[in-house]
Formats: sequence, structure tokens, C-alpha cells
Amino acid sequence: MLTLNVDWFQPFDTGRVHSVGGIYLVINNLPRMARFKPENAILVGIIPGPKEPSNHQINHYLQPMVDELKMLYHGQHIRVTGAHNPLFVRAALLMVACDIPAARKVSGFTGINSLCACYKCERRFEARGDGGPQRDFSGFHDVHQWKLRSGVDNRQQAIRWRTCSSSRRRLELEQENGTRWSALHELSYFDAVRCTIVDPMHNLYSGTAKRCINTWKALEDDIRARKTLTTSTFEAMADKLTYFVLPPGYELPRGKVKSGCANFTSDEWRTWVLAVSPVLLKYNIVGVHWHMWLDFVEANRLLSKPSIHVNEVVEAHEALRQFCLKYEDAYGSAAVTPNMHLHMHLQDTIMDFGPIYAFWLFGFERFNGILKNININGRDGFELTYMKTFIQTYYASDYVGMMCSAFNQDQTLMNPVSSLLPSLVSPNDTMLDNDAEIFNLIEFLKYAEEEDCNKWCIGYEDLPPSLEMQRDRFVHMDPSHYSCLVEYYKLYYADVCSVANADDNMHFVSDAIWKTHTLCLLGQKYRSQESPRTFRGAHIQAYYCTGGPRSSEPTILRPGVVQYYFTHVIKLPVTDTSVTDPQPIEHTFAFVRWFDSIAIQPPTYTDAKMTIWKNAFLPIDKNCIVPIQRIYSPVAITKWLDDDIVAIPLPRKIAG
Repeated sequence: MLTLNVDWFQPFDTGRVHSVGGIYLVINNLPRMARFKPENAILVGIIPGPKEPSNHQINHYLQPMVDELKMLYHGQHIRVTGAHNPLFVRAALLMVACDIPAARKVSGFTGINSLCACYKCERRFEARGDGGPQRDFSGFHDVHQWKLRSGVDNRQQAIRWRTCSSSRRRLELEQENGTRWSALHELSYFDAVRCTIVDPMHNLYSGTAKRCINTWKALEDDIRARKTLTTSTFEAMADKLTYFVLPPGYELPRGKVKSGCANFTSDEWRTWVLAVSPVLLKYNIVGVHWHMWLDFVEANRLLSKPSIHVNEVVEAHEALRQFCLKYEDAYGSAAVTPNMHLHMHLQDTIMDFGPIYAFWLFGFERFNGILKNININGRDGFELTYMKTFIQTYYASDYVGMMCSAFNQDQTLMNPVSSLLPSLVSPNDTMLDNDAEIFNLIEFLKYAEEEDCNKWCIGYEDLPPSLEMQRDRFVHMDPSHYSCLVEYYKLYYADVCSVANADDNMHFVSDAIWKTHTLCLLGQKYRSQESPRTFRGAHIQAYYCTGGPRSSEPTILRPGVVQYYFTHVIKLPVTDTSVTDPQPIEHTFAFVRWFDSIAIQPPTYTDAKMTIWKNAFLPIDKNCIVPIQRIYSPVAITKWLDDDIVAIPLPRKIAG
């Protein structure tokens, strides 16, 4: 199953206007962490500049790909690396994942200034009435009554458009249906309506989040008799940003905030929305503006989760609807953007394709950067250099892999070839191995997210095959930490004791461990206080229960700081009487210091899903031993008043 992306970029930084496009396919059958590696992506072609092709011309660039997709749908015998005989391979286009303008062009839909401006529903958007071409996208009270487009009707409308004998009639049909013919309509199985996704990266982050900041820059604050967000406001927010400790994967340059959130990338807008804006904007926007923004942040927190329940999708949809209603009421119908209308269609896209991790465009963004970094002379035809260099750099290993096994086994030949091909990888490096095939991701996520599974997760449960955890040192535990480990094991295993109290009827717990300071769990990097360069990523949250697995006490999500990670082996007896030797069981833990509670949580912070904690730790005890399977997510931390901290929960990555 394939995902198509078409995107344009400017190859020159000198001010010369020249738009070059890339056509990419990725294979959805691969795990996410391998799917967007350049050697696994398919560079279908380069669209030459200097201008983007018109709505009609784009089909000429898509047609060769469509012809091959039609053949692959029925199947072709193809030689595959590692297979002695050609394999029968079938492929189909699953979705079109582009930014909004490119998605309309590729899939044959009209633009945002047309009467039928939405490619998901049949709403008609009248002109604003201000004399310009812009359409009125307001109206969110009757979302449940919006009629979705039909893929069958869309195909019939496209065929009617294609068979028209005059340009005038085609324009009439575009106004009537909002549909043009696309080369993708030749794929009989492809539903252009459902399978052209709404990209959350552009729709939410670089779209609406950016729009809100620009709105508040221009908005008059009647109480303070100035603009809502001023230069001094951004400077103050930039100063507060220095107190934030953000986990890996969340970056926000202080200088960009100081300059008015200018030139944020989509990833920086994501950090702004999820990690820092609830704190930095808290006293700078008030009333309806603040509550409206909280609706938007809450929707993004839900949608950014790597696994999401149907009820959470519905909750996020309603939060976005409330945001749009409040935005329209506060700033008028003319301020409502096409992106806000498309917020209402994210729900259907998620229901079709799963969490937004499955289809947002962050993975595709790097491909244009790879092409742009290729050295060219700037003369006509440099697009061919892009294509040749990309193929030589990332696909040469495929050629080597197809060569005879004797060549592969001759190390004297392979060594110079490998040095010439830095991207040379084994076929197994990009495929799932046997362990990955049996690993149950859904069950693994339950250990962190569901209370019953969380209490009974001991630490020996299956870990992802992709886990990156290097065993740095074999050491003896600190005595106080060791006593915590013994008490932890007593919660789950009978007849265990410390080395000092060992006897013939007890199974002693060794104090020897393999210790490490960093791990990468499903693509999310976690560090610890013992990390040599930075402890960014040491702050986590997990469910905390003082009473142990059999306790009826409720568990709460509590933030803490990982001191280090370690692997420990305990030998336990087996139930089979014919087996006399105890069986070694390996457990993987984090040693966590938990933040202490304050007396009362401020309601204005809990409304924003933030929590306040003392900047001090609970005493060391058995609850400091936490199986890494139970780590719920990373958190961002910043100071609050003098002696407390604010914890901002963040979604964790899942790659794989």
C-alpha cells in the first residue's frame, strides 16, 4: 500500500524564483521508523521549473506513475533482494498526502476561491461580499448536517469534465461540482474524496496556530489600551522560555519567539502549541481568547497521541468545533479560514487511516531538503542532476543486493564497495524481523495507559524489537536503591530477599545491574540525570500508586525525573518439579525520583491540563522502581513562582 506526496520547493537561496517539485511514494507496509528512510522511499520523478504546472499539466507528470500503478494492482513478477526467484508483487495507492493546495491539484479539485471549495463535503461557499474573490467559510453550528462528497459521484463528475468539448463548459462544471479530471481517476479502486487526506501538519500547526498569533498581533486589547501581543510581550515570553526543559523532539529557538514567532517551521509550531503556549500565553490573552486557545490545544493533545480511541477522536472533533465557533464569534465570519473548515473533516480522515502519525507530512518534509542539498550548477536541466544523484546515493545498494551471492560472500570485494556506498544496507535492516512480527504494540501500550495493566506490569514483559538501550556499565547498586528493588520484587514474587538475608528457603535478589543513561523507546528518546551532555528527556510521567498492585488506591499520573535506567536479572523457581535450576528472568527498569504534591492545584492550570508540583522529591522507596513499559509520556517542565514547577504533558512518539 502506497502513499503519494507531491511537493514543491525553491532550490535557490539567492532570491531567484524557481519552483521545483518532487513526486514521492512511500510503502505503508514498512514500519514507520523505516518507511521514510530515503533508501526505502520511491522518488517517482522531478517536476522541472521554473513555474509549477497548471491544474491540467500536472496530469502529464502523474501519468507514467499511474500506468505502472495499474499494472502493479494486478501484480508483476519482480526480482527482490534476498529472494532467489522473482516474487509476485501487487501494489495499490492508498492515499494522497500533500499540503492543501497540492492535494487539490493532484486529486482534481478546485481551489479555495471556488464555490465548491471543500474536497470533503458538498457545502457551497458564497463570496464574502467585500468585492474580493475570497469565500465565507464560517458556520459551525450545523456540522452534523454537512453532506460528505461521494467517491462514485466524484468519478462521474470528473469523467463529465474530461469529455466536455469546450473550456466554457468545463468552467461551468467546476463551479457546479468543484471537480476536474485527474490522472488518478484512472485507478478504478481509488476514491479521490476519502483518500485525499487533510494534512494535520499544515492544517493545524503552520495553518491555524500561525493564524491565531497573527490575529492577536493585530487585535486591540481594550483593557490595556494596546495590541494584545506586542513586541515587549514576545520579549517577555522569550525570557520565560529559558526556564523550560523540553524533551528531545521539541525544539523552539528563543530568538524566533522574541521576533514575534516569526519563521517558525511546522515542527516548531507543534512545539509551540503542545509544550509552551499554555504557559507563555496564560496571562497575555484573556477571556474568550484564552478559552478558545485551550480548546485548540486540547484538540491537538488528543490528536497527537500515537494511539487514539474513537471516543478521543470525537472529543477532539468537538474541541475543534468549539474553537471554530469561538473564533468566529470573537473575530467575525470574514476571519474564518479554509483550514478551520477542514478541521471538521480531520475526524473522518482519522477514522479511515488511524492516528495522525500515519499520514501527517513531517516524514515527507526532509525529502525536499535532501534534494535541495545536492550540489548543482544552476543551469537549465539541473533537475536531472537531482534525480541522478538521489538514485545513485540511495538506490545503489539495491543493485549490489541483486548481485550473485558469491559476490556478497567475498569480503575482499564487498569492503571497497561498501566504502563507496555509504547507504549500503542489508535487506533485513529495512524489514521486520521475526521478533517484530510477534511483538504486540497494542498490548505494550496498555502497560502505560490502562490502570489494571499498569499495576501488574512487572518489568519482564516484551519490549519493542526496535528498543535502543546500550548496556554501559555492570555495577553494584547503591545500597538505598538496592533496598527499593528488593521491596519492589516482594510486591510480585514470593520468597525473595536481599543478599544479606539470604537463606536456603529464599531466593535472593542480586545487587548487580547493567546500567545505562539513555534509551530510545518506539522512536521516543529518553535521557536521565546521569546523561553526560544534557538531561533533556529525563522528565517523564507515569501512573503512580503507593499501595502496590493489590491496592484499591487510585493511581494518578505523576511527573518525575529518571536518575538512570538498568537491567536486572532475578532467578526464580519454576513450577515444573523436574527442573531444579532457577530460571533467570530479565527485568528492565527506570529509577525515578517523583515530584512531591502541593496542597491544592490551581484550577486555571488544571483547565489547561497542566499540573503544579513542588520542586522537591518524595522520599526514596519501592515506587522509584518503574518498569520502562509503564512510562506514559515525556513532559515539559518550567518553574512556577519560587519553589514549584509546572508539568506540561506531551504525547510520546511511536515509530514502528
